Amino acid sequence: MDLKDYQERTSVRLDWTVRGLRQLFESSRGDLKSKPVKSNKFGGGRWQILFYPNAGGENGQFISLYLSCEPTPEEKENAVDGKWYRDGKFDFTIELTNLQQTNMFNRKEASEHTFSWNTVNWGWAQFARREAIYYTQNTVRVNDAFRISCSITRSPTSPTTAPLVPHRLVPEPLLNVFGSLLDNPTYSDVVFVLPRRKSRRRSVRKIYAAREILKRFDYFNSMFNSGFAESNTRTLGVPLNQDEDDLISDVDTDVYSQNFEDSDEEDEFNQAVVDGNEDAHENFNHKETESTLVSSDENTICEGKIEEHISASPSLPFCNDDPLQPEEERQDATDEMNERNVRSKSKHPSSPRSEVRRPPSLNAERSEAIDNRSGGSDNRIHITVKDVAYPTYRAVLYYLYTNTIIFAPLSSSFLSQTPTGSTVTALSGQGDGQNLNLAIGNRISQQFETGRSRPTTRLAWLEDWERQNPGKIKPCSAKAVYRVADKLGIIELRKRAFQHIVKSLTVHNIPYEIFSSFSATFEEVRKVEISYFLDHWNEVRGSESMKVVWQQIRDGKHPGFEEAWSLIVKNLEYKSQGSVTEGSV
Repeated sequence: MDLKDYQERTSVRLDWTVRGLRQLFESSRGDLKSKPVKSNKFGGGRWQILFYPNAGGENGQFISLYLSCEPTPEEKENAVDGKWYRDGKFDFTIELTNLQQTNMFNRKEASEHTFSWNTVNWGWAQFARREAIYYTQNTVRVNDAFRISCSITRSPTSPTTAPLVPHRLVPEPLLNVFGSLLDNPTYSDVVFVLPRRKSRRRSVRKIYAAREILKRFDYFNSMFNSGFAESNTRTLGVPLNQDEDDLISDVDTDVYSQNFEDSDEEDEFNQAVVDGNEDAHENFNHKETESTLVSSDENTICEGKIEEHISASPSLPFCNDDPLQPEEERQDATDEMNERNVRSKSKHPSSPRSEVRRPPSLNAERSEAIDNRSGGSDNRIHITVKDVAYPTYRAVLYYLYTNTIIFAPLSSSFLSQTPTGSTVTALSGQGDGQNLNLAIGNRISQQFETGRSRPTTRLAWLEDWERQNPGKIKPCSAKAVYRVADKLGIIELRKRAFQHIVKSLTVHNIPYEIFSSFSATFEEVRKVEISYFLDHWNEVRGSESMKVVWQQIRDGKHPGFEEAWSLIVKNLEYKSQGSVTEGSV
């Protein structure tokens, strides 16, 4: 059965009896726009009708009616920097009748409209004349009421199937407690050990987990059921009783020698430099579990242990995310930070598609090693993770425990910030020859109060987010999570990260994103970014961001340029000088 052959429409309707019209109309005489009268929220709290008895303007002859979109908690949670979006396009109809619905005063329709933080209200500033619906209508004046009806229909989509596992609401405090078990060794039988990156101290950080919870996912189920964890007397992978300097050395010269864009660990390091402590770890909502590495003679060694290396998936060439900031915006704390976002082509191949992407396999070499200490009281399996930042891996495990994750904005979003003002756009009416006006909501992100300057870097955004949301899980990099989810085969998590990345694309950051090595590595992301780039080409080509990126490309930066530009050129159409139109090169 092909789901494309089936289209599903969902609709909701509200009939609202507006009473006390005499008071509303008499008190709103004049040229000034009246305050809105709001209906109850409907459609699961997702919609609301706004009725203005006086639309304002010369002589105040009209009323206004708008459909207002109320964001759901889930939409707010998935918002990027407070910028929420409602999925889908919507058709809606508003009717104005008497109570008996025998006389329709006016009816208007609108088609295929979207709703977001920037387009909260759609409707008509001049829906009907005040005189025609009240002063000349005896039945309305006698009843002192009329009826407003609104029908909303979502654009057709493929039918959704019932979830295999029923969804049940879980109180947020319970989820927070459950997620905090990652820092509590009492109820754990697995320890993830992550060597500290970019630190002069020889130390590691640990995340505690329970196998039975992680085994719900295929990657960990294969790992724990493969026979490597059958005996508590076996040592798997890198033994913790060996010289820990060797472990750190191995990490520094392997995966951690690469510079990843949009890295959660980079955010930690930047915060540490700002605070004047390179080894500091920014703690938002949990206690960091840290173990300072000790020499081998301080460890108890159990004789006769078997050491094996297991493999669960090939190490992917994790690519980078965010581009280089303009010169005046760079932090000069360290040379490594100055090179954090873009690298020369000689260091990074522009087309990694030749690499074979294989599913997780226990026969392929990977960068995680399992160790189980049998001596003493610690009988947990120890898994050393070398190729993922601690905040990223903890965020992934927190998601596996609670199905909750919060993403930070892309770093490129702060490279070319432009103020967004409240504008009003008039579109041609649908079917009645009149204007349909878009009422832009004056709802600025709740995270930034009026008069406060918005953060100009992702680090500043994270600091502000912490102050506004104490006790919550720290936001993480969507690109870093996408890489991990893609490697571990966690499809739903990868989808969430992908949706966040797509929703974060703007005319100002798309030049940085489309030519990044992240885009070059992941075809799914590259296709969407190329489509967005082409759809907004007339705006992108003359933007300040594009000018900056062109100069950086001339300097040999942006390793994904060759990969993306060859595909872009194929879709650009050349127009001669005498017939240049929109959409041409």
